Amino acid sequence: MGWPWTVETPRLPARLPDGSAWPRITIVTPSRNQGAFIEEAIRSVLLQGYPDLEYIVSDGGSADGTVDIIKKYAPWLAGWVSERDRGQSHAINKGFAASTGMLLGWLNSDDALLPGALSSVASLDLDFRDPLLIAGRSEYRNETGRARIWAVDAVPESRAQTFRYFSGLYFAQPSVLFTRSALGASGALDEALHYAMDLDLWLRMTKLARIVTVERRLSWMRRHDDAKTWRDPLPVFDEVERVLRAHVSDDVRGIVEEELEAARARRAAAWIDAGRGSLRDGSRAGALAAAVQAVRAELSAAFSRRWLGLVLRALAPARFT
Repeated sequence: MGWPWTVETPRLPARLPDGSAWPRITIVTPSRNQGAFIEEAIRSVLLQGYPDLEYIVSDGGSADGTVDIIKKYAPWLAGWVSERDRGQSHAINKGFAASTGMLLGWLNSDDALLPGALSSVASLDLDFRDPLLIAGRSEYRNETGRARIWAVDAVPESRAQTFRYFSGLYFAQPSVLFTRSALGASGALDEALHYAMDLDLWLRMTKLARIVTVERRLSWMRRHDDAKTWRDPLPVFDEVERVLRAHVSDDVRGIVEEELEAARARRAAAWIDAGRGSLRDGSRAGALAAAVQAVRAELSAAFSRRWLGLVLRALAPARFT
């Protein structure tokens, strides 16, 4: 129900109010075996009613019905492929390499744009020939996409603030568009990264590009069990830490040290969650091992109710668990 299934979006006028042309916007959707969600993502882009849209789908050889869905919308796509690739970053880079837009962004196949997202950015009084990173707000929703879990309303307004990832200040990736000159100055996504490639790109891009914020939500992100950032939080933390260390400089060294300290608490919480998962799977040994890792990450975790509850459940006689 609702957008983008049963809500019609009026098509925008052919030209901007001042008579000038709309800037061409390229959106790339990387995908692999997301047949349960990709149609909603595709519709949320095509139904923007945006006059000069270039939409490219870069699929990594899905075998779950995804390709049939892409083919259904092929007449409205600027291009699509379904072939083996080297991962998400490579799929996005391929799309950008084939693009012609002045503004660019990517939308993962399990996320969605909100109505009017593209026109909200394109209508800004900006020179899109300049290196710009334009960021709006976003929100997380549940697997069905119908219930909001929490909002992402705090957006970095400076390069220094972009390092505040573990403090909860970050760019919501599907709500970010950037100019071609900004991408040209920063270079393509690092294909060796699998979780924090967007953060790495923002830190490279904001060395030269100006950050412009949009005071509205442009997208929503889906939280579900197969989403890699939720399924594998510990590798995410590892990669984010490596990215922050790689970009540290004297002017942000103090910020990075604070963020790495905050990461210890986040890592300990992730280990506790992993231990609770082990208990659900019937592995007490796994739960105790996770509890040890939580304390290694952050000693104070041993004084938390969640850690103590985990250990007590792991050690309790079977009839009490």
